Amino acid sequence: PTTVSKPPPPLSQIMSLKQTLACFPLTQRGAGTPLKTDAKRNLLIYARERTVVIRDIVPTGGQPIQVQLYTQHTCTVTAVAMAPNGCWMATGDERGVVRIWACDHPDQRMKKEEPYYMLGGKVLDLAWNGESNRLAVVGEGQPPAKVIMWDSGNSVGDMSGHTKKVNAVAFRQSRPFRIATAGEDKMVRCWDLEYNRVIRDYHGHLSGVYSLSLHPTLDLLCTGGRDSVVRVWDIRTKANVHTLTGHNQTVVGLATQALEPQVISGSMDSTIRLWDLVAGRASAVLTNHKKAVRSLLVHPTEYTFCSASADNLKKWKCPEGKFLHNITGHNSIINALAINQDNVMVAGGDNGKLHLYDWKTGRHSPDADDGTTNHNSPPQDGDS
Repeated sequence: PTTVSKPPPPLSQIMSLKQTLACFPLTQRGAGTPLKTDAKRNLLIYARERTVVIRDIVPTGGQPIQVQLYTQHTCTVTAVAMAPNGCWMATGDERGVVRIWACDHPDQRMKKEEPYYMLGGKVLDLAWNGESNRLAVVGEGQPPAKVIMWDSGNSVGDMSGHTKKVNAVAFRQSRPFRIATAGEDKMVRCWDLEYNRVIRDYHGHLSGVYSLSLHPTLDLLCTGGRDSVVRVWDIRTKANVHTLTGHNQTVVGLATQALEPQVISGSMDSTIRLWDLVAGRASAVLTNHKKAVRSLLVHPTEYTFCSASADNLKKWKCPEGKFLHNITGHNSIINALAINQDNVMVAGGDNGKLHLYDWKTGRHSPDADDGTTNHNSPPQDGDS
């Protein structure tokens, strides 16, 4: 009798997914990279082309780093934002499409079956309000900014008035709720979320506005742009409280805090300035960097901050801006900084690599060796 061999079982029965490794984010010189963190859940969120990556910053409990990928966009993702409640993710792409999907469930279901077609051009920034029920979408197209209800996609107000693309948006999370937008048209606008209308226009910048920061305790808005100036505005009266001059190139990094110095700025002129809000002048000018300063990070609980440049990262002590140490080894231009509650700092570079550091020492995180980072030499204490 002829023996008939059995066909091999399908691959789905003999193969199973063991681990997903996160791809690197893509970066472009002179352009921002969507890099966000969720400190509550120790997550890092970014995009690479059409893929959104949500991953652990460091592994926990001896387990490998957990990675979640979202691949439903049909073109390059340009903005990401996780809702404060940690349940929903908003992602926008270069066609102006925004998708809101569940990041806490394996099926990644969308809130609605169809995506939201928001803008006539690229989405450049996204921001949630504190209650996770409204989403601000800004970018290119007309209108270049909208606020929508997260569950229906219905617009609750077109933020009209900007004549060019809107580069940044920020929510004030405490009452009275406000939203600020900064555009390439030199204009900064403040919006009342209760009535969905503009309540203030801040005129004064002579060129495009690239950075803004809402003061955490005072009714102040700080903006910086291509005109090399930091302007401090009274949100209530729209008065230009201070025009902080001294930089001679574009201001690309701004940070505010309740303690002194209340405003910190970084510029393409390679300097950092610590500003005295009472006197309206710089209390210190830090010239240790030799290349453009592209990002600033204020530690949420310590009295310190970090600056990022192509030469290295530098850690400073407030209020006087005392240099503490360098953080070296990345060999790229750092465009974004973030930190989680476990004092792990993430730096994103223009070579597509993420570097994880221990905030206290500046050394490469011992738990970060997941194949996506470079090992770095220890900081040079005293080397400025």
